[in-house]
Amino acid sequence: MKISEDFYNIELEKAVLASLMSIEYSFLEVSSILNENDFVAVKHQNIYNAICSLANAGECYDAMMVLDQLKSSNVGESEYKDYLSDILATSPATKFNLVSYAKRVRDSSALRQADQLLLETRELLHNKDSNYLDNINNVIDSLARLATEKTTMKGAETVGELITDFAESVVLNAVNETKPFLKTGFTEIDNKVNIQAGELVVIAGRPAQGKTALGQVILQNVVDNTQGVAVFFSMEMAKTQVLQRFMSSKANIILPKVTSGQGFKEDDFNNLVKLEEKYKDNCNLYIDDRKLTTAQMRTELNKIRKKHGKIEVVLVDYLQIVGGISATNASERSTVIADIATTLKDFSKEYNCPVIALAQLNRDAIGRPQMSHIAESAGIERIADHIWAIYRPPQPDDMPPSDIVELEVLKQRQGAIGTIPLRFEGIYTRFTDDLPTYP
Repeated sequence: MKISEDFYNIELEKAVLASLMSIEYSFLEVSSILNENDFVAVKHQNIYNAICSLANAGECYDAMMVLDQLKSSNVGESEYKDYLSDILATSPATKFNLVSYAKRVRDSSALRQADQLLLETRELLHNKDSNYLDNINNVIDSLARLATEKTTMKGAETVGELITDFAESVVLNAVNETKPFLKTGFTEIDNKVNIQAGELVVIAGRPAQGKTALGQVILQNVVDNTQGVAVFFSMEMAKTQVLQRFMSSKANIILPKVTSGQGFKEDDFNNLVKLEEKYKDNCNLYIDDRKLTTAQMRTELNKIRKKHGKIEVVLVDYLQIVGGISATNASERSTVIADIATTLKDFSKEYNCPVIALAQLNRDAIGRPQMSHIAESAGIERIADHIWAIYRPPQPDDMPPSDIVELEVLKQRQGAIGTIPLRFEGIYTRFTDDLPTYP
């Protein structure tokens, strides 16, 4: 494939290499910016790779050492001897502009990769096989990853480089008496669990135990408290069902009335009108009820972020039915679900917000939930920063079901585990921490 001249600059590549081979410790300036594949010329890739090898071994990387490294790596020596001399003689060696040159080389590399992906997309459009839409979404996913890798991700940084910004944020939070954590709206959860941007939270539960209701209430609380944007990927329930639960929870109208439209009293109508007035122009809770792949989710999140600039939290309901899972045996499914969890964790970093993913507990699991009870749990346990499980203690047969639910904090990467009591108001499909008091 012929590469457009708009997507590379040979002279800039030479200038980067000349600077590296001429200036001591210069590799430290570009190691987190470039890799060998960012150079378009094969010779430049080999030279940069030789410099990397020498630098990582603690050796100097002037032209003589680079030539020797090329020889020892079986790349060849004769064709590089004169070429290295030419680079040093004709290209500027500058420490002042080195980082800028390196970023230009990196950006050109990103353009080449994007161009290749777009060419692949055009081929997919012409082929139109049965999976062409999935293939196109995979290309979109690759483009998004490329943009993230080439523009936002940094390499290793010293504590000295990080500490000033971090200290400033700590002081700011202390002065304002604020916590840099997601506020779920539940006092005990917010006191005991610290959820930060860049973290993946998994809420597990058996069917009909309330995990969707808990996730939705958290999203509602976040939107109400921050006036920010939340995104709900609801793959199990339709938008209308999610909205019905929202109306029931926020307007204090029992769910059967909302779903049937029957039995409304005057107070119910008044509450519904107030709810509409409050939220019709002021509720940035997005609901998408399609069974999307992670690539399709990323497309939607990019659209929403472009419109609003910031996303506060994302909810995925639920992990084991994300679109695109075709594996049938247990081992393959476990691997695929671990990959999905990894991508959701990537989302939390990419969009700088917590991602909450709901997950099913095995139906045959007995007793208090454990991490091993999560269906296809092998990768989830490792990847998630927080894992919660909803548990309803069994009641004697002659007793009605209790509305007290226990939230088992099974994992908290930077905090303690334990049990948090909540109250489930089933008729309104909502959780509260308004627990009964006893004399």
